[in-house]
Amino acid sequence: MKKRVMAMLTAAVMAVAMLAGCGSNAKGNYEDDLKVLEQAANVIDATDFESGESFKDQVSSLSCKTAEGKLLLADFVGMAEIYDQMQAEMAKDEYDAAALNKIMEDMKTLQDTFNTHLTAFKDAATAAGVDTSGFETDAEEAEGAAEEAAE
Repeated sequence: MKKRVMAMLTAAVMAVAMLAGCGSNAKGNYEDDLKVLEQAANVIDATDFESGESFKDQVSSLSCKTAEGKLLLADFVGMAEIYDQMQAEMAKDEYDAAALNKIMEDMKTLQDTFNTHLTAFKDAATAAGVDTSGFETDAEEAEGAAEEAAE
């Protein structure tokens, strides 16, 4: 179960990391947000999850300029909160399987929300003139994989 949460966090980090390669004021705001979101992804990458370390405080201290960037950053904070809940539950002598399943459902819901917000960020950044051709959302990546498998 812990590995599934880590996989979801890793997917979120990879999605933002792909955005970070992208280089009017609106365009500058999206580019600045990309740097902040990359910083959030780096904090998550540097977190020692096995030791129970939390990245919530570090990510919570960051701020974005665009509405779409703020939503993605809030998703990162939400993921940190859910991960902390999982850590607390698993630290118990006898953890509650139903509680862990609920935590996993919450993480899956947030991952879906993150992907929706990531798509909105990509669309808005593209409209502002930022080159977003270097990254794919999870849906686009899955579509590409399905097309490759069909060939």
